[in-house]
Amino acid sequence: MATFEKKVSDIFHDQTDLMKHFHELIPKIFNESERSFKKRMRRYKDDNMPADPTLLYDIAFIDYFYEELDDWFLSWVIDHYAHEFTTDELEEMASQAHSHLDFYEVIRPQPGEGSKVQSLFTEKSIFVKDINSSYMFTKWDIFLARCYPWKGQHYVTGLAHLFSPQNRTFIIDRLNEEFTKYRTAYGDDDYSHFAKDRWDIFFQIKHEISKQNENKKIYTAFGEFAPKDVIFNVNDLKSVLNKIKDLNEFEFTEQIEKRDRKNKQKYMPQFQFDWLTSGHEHEIDKMRLTNQKGILSSIQQLDENGHQTGIEYLGNLAVDPYLARLTVNSLELAEYAKARLPQLFDNQIAFKRLIKSQTPQKEKSQSQSEPEPIDDELKAKIQEQIEQEYMVNILDEKIPMLNNKTPREARQDPDTLPLLIQWLKEFENLELRKKRDNAISMDVEKLKNELDIKF
Repeated sequence: MATFEKKVSDIFHDQTDLMKHFHELIPKIFNESERSFKKRMRRYKDDNMPADPTLLYDIAFIDYFYEELDDWFLSWVIDHYAHEFTTDELEEMASQAHSHLDFYEVIRPQPGEGSKVQSLFTEKSIFVKDINSSYMFTKWDIFLARCYPWKGQHYVTGLAHLFSPQNRTFIIDRLNEEFTKYRTAYGDDDYSHFAKDRWDIFFQIKHEISKQNENKKIYTAFGEFAPKDVIFNVNDLKSVLNKIKDLNEFEFTEQIEKRDRKNKQKYMPQFQFDWLTSGHEHEIDKMRLTNQKGILSSIQQLDENGHQTGIEYLGNLAVDPYLARLTVNSLELAEYAKARLPQLFDNQIAFKRLIKSQTPQKEKSQSQSEPEPIDDELKAKIQEQIEQEYMVNILDEKIPMLNNKTPREARQDPDTLPLLIQWLKEFENLELRKKRDNAISMDVEKLKNELDIKF
């Protein structure tokens, strides 16, 4: 905490009646009423209080313009109470008073020191000396905060709100839209003036992103992501298994033993199969989405040399003497299977019900033991294998975000190249987070080198 902050706070509470403006500030900052905000804060103990009050006072002291003062509060304090502060304090206060909120992109975090960041709108780069955030930030993160200069360094005041790299385009478009309105209304081309005057726009964009995330839909290649279990009654297990041998769209994976459904003292076999596109490509392609944002790439099957076969994974079929359970990731696939499978198996299975996916975990046999932790050498080998297999797939797979071009195709297309760069940034951000959490991750630099691209 800066040495002057308590003195400024005391002046705000003891010498003014400015807290009455909180009823206007709170909805703009937190998108809730003052009553709701106070009720929410009362749930916390002092040692567990969130940073929201800090943010509220940061805006109240620095950004909100008080008509009765004809000034911002911190600027007013400097003019009227300078005698209560040291020269260094007044200089730092003046720097904060002239600062403004902005959206920044993390270019390079340096844990324990700070982070090199760049304004999304002006593209001006600075190094923020903030140790806490240096451990929190990952490359290509986006955050909303106030950064102010002081003695050759930049510092963060208030609170930093974190956003995904996927929000980058939306934020820039909204800033352009609002800055254009400001420039037209006031004839002022200074972005810092806009950011200082329209500080509430930054929180409005934050709330819009939060709303988008609440309503965000995820799509598979075959409809909105909604895992479903299609349950069938099995009339004759032997006939089903004989028939499935002749069907290219099902590939056997394993046989397990489960508790018998009718006699829990006994065990029954369950046969697991992958459901593939092979053999019914024409029918399944009619369902394929091609222009929906957020499509999850299907899982491509590989041949023995690691090359794509053009066959895609659709779901899992588990068959036992009583029931067949097909697990898929969209309602569209579930409805398709509901009609298709009884015909495939000559009515030896009959549709029973369609439910939200709740596939149980495979039961452990008594002889199974807990898996041992993966040592670093084995982890490195697994990671290398994953990287090699993924590189083979992803470079030549059509990506919806790249206008359904492959990364190789996008690299050669000037119009799609910016989308490729953004896609790689999002990918790199995700993998670096995995690496930070000590999970198996991929080195996106290898992908960038393969595409001969730097940014």
